Amino acid sequence: MPWSDHTLRVGGRRVAYRLSGADTRPALLYFHGSPGARTEVGDYEPGLLEELGICAVSADRPGFGGTDPLDGSDLLARASDAVAVAGQLGLGQFAVQGTSGGGPYALACAVLMPHRVQAVILTSAGGDIGGEGGLDGLPGNIAEGWRRTWRDPEATRARLEAAAAGLRTDPLTSLREMTSTFPGDEREWAEKNGAALAKDTVEAMRQGAIGWWSDGQSFGQPWPFDVAEIRAPIHIFHGDSDSLAPLPVLRRSLTRAARVTEERIYPGGNHFSPWVTRKRQAAMLALIPG
Repeated sequence: MPWSDHTLRVGGRRVAYRLSGADTRPALLYFHGSPGARTEVGDYEPGLLEELGICAVSADRPGFGGTDPLDGSDLLARASDAVAVAGQLGLGQFAVQGTSGGGPYALACAVLMPHRVQAVILTSAGGDIGGEGGLDGLPGNIAEGWRRTWRDPEATRARLEAAAAGLRTDPLTSLREMTSTFPGDEREWAEKNGAALAKDTVEAMRQGAIGWWSDGQSFGQPWPFDVAEIRAPIHIFHGDSDSLAPLPVLRRSLTRAARVTEERIYPGGNHFSPWVTRKRQAAMLALIPG
């Protein structure tokens, strides 16, 4: 996939972003997972963006990849780098896509840029887990992990730094462990794309765990926006057995949204289910305004 990396200065900080796909004005602003980096947009099948005439831009969030950290954990502030990149590139009307932990940031961008965001694509997206009852519906071990993350932020930072060192050293082992209980097609997809996924993980951890930790602290707070303010249609692509971002949590988080227009739910699918075939990927890209 043709791509080029760039750096923008925002308030004295460096913000790294990548342009991928067709040689046209960007029509998709992509928000990576947590942990993740701008390189994650490469999860799309080779040649698919070009075939559909789409240019995508993806920015590293603060503390990930080549983007400098940002003090505080306010989700809207952490989304503002991508908004600055959109402004720098002169994006007019475009879609936003948030994958996994990038979902809340895509929704935040739709609130921050209501007249420009024309569609919100949520791919295995996490919901609002920071408010009262936000952890309801999560597996017990994952819910307790989040509670521990928020109870002792400094201990969490140390734990994540140790994990980040392991991810940089051997990302493929961690990927295989994570997907060991996933359906066969998702394990096959992860194995086939293992080299790219590993590179993305290593890039995400370039500065250690500061971005990963900051995202986690942001997720411990109720969303600082009202989904009812989002004017653009919201489209959901999700496995109904997603163990990392359970679908009921996302649906509950979007109860007040005015326009949840489409749900493509994959029976038995886990966290990678929307990515496993070119046809499923093309269905997501088909929602981008022409």
